Amino acid sequence: MSDRGALLVKGIAGFGNRIFNALNGICYARLTGRELFIDWSDPDYSPDHSNIFPSLFQCPLLATGPLPQTDSIYPAIWCGQLGVPARALGGRFKLSSDAITKQLSIDLAKIDYPEELLVLVAYNERLKLMRPHFRGSLAALAKLPGRVILQDMLRRDLILHPHVQEQVAQFKRRHFTGPTVGVHIRYSDYRTALFTLIRRLNELLRSHPDLTIFLASDSADVTQMIRRVYPRVVTTEHWFAQPGESIHKNRSCPDKLQSAIDALTDLYLLAACDYLLFDWTSSFGRVAHLLSDAPSNNTVVVRPHQGKNLSKVQRGMTQLMRKLGFFAWGFRLMPRVIPLRWL
Repeated sequence: MSDRGALLVKGIAGFGNRIFNALNGICYARLTGRELFIDWSDPDYSPDHSNIFPSLFQCPLLATGPLPQTDSIYPAIWCGQLGVPARALGGRFKLSSDAITKQLSIDLAKIDYPEELLVLVAYNERLKLMRPHFRGSLAALAKLPGRVILQDMLRRDLILHPHVQEQVAQFKRRHFTGPTVGVHIRYSDYRTALFTLIRRLNELLRSHPDLTIFLASDSADVTQMIRRVYPRVVTTEHWFAQPGESIHKNRSCPDKLQSAIDALTDLYLLAACDYLLFDWTSSFGRVAHLLSDAPSNNTVVVRPHQGKNLSKVQRGMTQLMRKLGFFAWGFRLMPRVIPLRWL
């Protein structure tokens, strides 16, 4: 272990969230000189509680040795619990999402913890907390926008594993034969602004009718609906959960590692499109935006909502829609009742 200690980054939630947290960890490890460990052994994506991170990414900064065995841990709640997933440990103490990031994680604004092992849990990027410490060898970062720093880390420090890169490349060769627009629509346990996304897509297609739509969605019903309405739609093949249920937290998923690879493939294919359309409230969409080389004029960002209580409202609406059977009949009826191409 480095004489400056170690940092353990725990995976939590979906891919956008855990990628942002990995970037937080990479930046913090650079600031503090600590050895970096990234643990994605939680059951959301790991089929056997093994750490799947090395199967998905190559990270030059990642420690090569074992996690240090020590009782000098912060937060102390992790003592004797390092093998427990962050969401499960939060569940034991009935912690909300905000409480998880406060009670199960270090404060990224502080870089002088004396403990040997620190644990980091976060749902989104937190560069602004570390920015005051961009000094010395990292002083050049202080002058750069956060987006530029994140893009550089994604390209240099969080490199897609070669076998996933090849899956992305094969799909591109086969299906991206002309100009494409990448559209991300999350519509399971969390719902992005479906009608706003469709309206903006229609506006784009009126100006560029030759575009092929690459759709990345966690909803089989949304995918089928878009395929019925638009003439040129391509999607990857992957497993879907029951309507209104998330993929990554679903116990019925037959192959969780493959589900993780499928999600990453969709993410990097979105970024490879000539145009990109996504909802800003989705961390998955924001990561695709960071990875994308599409000009800013070719990027359509939907920012539909403001307010801290949005997630509770959306969860309640999703539960109500599931009870009413909307996810079964609503998407079949929608293209007939509402001409989606003219929204």
